[in-house]
Amino acid sequence: MNRKEISQLLANSTFVCQNCSCEFTPTRRTSKFCSRACGDVVRKRKYRKTDKGKEQLKSENLKRVESKREWARSQPSYVHLARCRKYQCQKQSLTPNLSTIELMMIQNYYEDAALLSKQTGIPHEVDHIIPLSKCGWHHPFNLRVVTRDVNRSKGARI
Repeated sequence: MNRKEISQLLANSTFVCQNCSCEFTPTRRTSKFCSRACGDVVRKRKYRKTDKGKEQLKSENLKRVESKREWARSQPSYVHLARCRKYQCQKQSLTPNLSTIELMMIQNYYEDAALLSKQTGIPHEVDHIIPLSKCGWHHPFNLRVVTRDVNRSKGARI
């Protein structure tokens, strides 16, 4: 076969990538992967199985961990912000799917707290009976209206 016949054969055929199993039209007759990235993944996987690859991987991981720790020590405000965001995501994942009646009940709690604050002059807040940090839900049956002092003194305790 000459080059022209090989290129025509390649243009009319599709191969299956050995990494991601997608079909592709090869650019060379020795192509085994749909892209350079897929080839790199397989080559790295083979290299990591060798002793030299395992040692290099351990040293890379140690360097990465140490650089993360060093960054965390130098940027405490960002670390605090990241922890807060993580907590907020966990809190959102604990919120169940609420019906419209339950959402109205929650809204009523907040309205009652505002009304009591206005009538008595003592600030009131909506309190979670089982705190969100202790896996409590933001659900009407886990809410109550209390004064701000009571809520702040309770903190995250049950």
